[in-house]
Amino acid sequence: MDFFNKAKEKIAKTSGDVAKKAKDLTEITKCNSQISSNENTIKATYTEIGKYVYENLKDDAPAEIAEKMTLIDNALAEIDRLKAEIMKLKGSIKCEQCGAEVDAESAFCPKCGAKTPEPVVDVVDEGEVKEVVEEVKEAVEEATATEETAE
Repeated sequence: MDFFNKAKEKIAKTSGDVAKKAKDLTEITKCNSQISSNENTIKATYTEIGKYVYENLKDDAPAEIAEKMTLIDNALAEIDRLKAEIMKLKGSIKCEQCGAEVDAESAFCPKCGAKTPEPVVDVVDEGEVKEVVEEVKEAVEEATATEETAE
């Protein structure tokens, strides 16, 4: 019987230890979650402060901050350029009234109803087209000659 009592005590002690470790692990996870939440709040607040400084104190900024503001200006200009390039590739334009993306062929914006500007047609010089065609012909002839030589 002594064996069973010792086993029972051992099992009770072990299950108590497991329960304590599980409770501790839960508390650790809870604390880590709260730390992460506070770090996210700090990051968001830093971002808000930075945006406020950028938008409102730009003209009076010290040199070391003005340098960073120039980086932001350049990045924003590049983003605008890339967005315009994407719209051009998609065959879209930006509505001058509401900013919505509109098919370049549309006469009116489907969102606000504003008239869209007439599409701008790129005029290509006939000489340039002939030059490109000649370059393509030469490239094809060279590729064909290389294949025949390889055989």
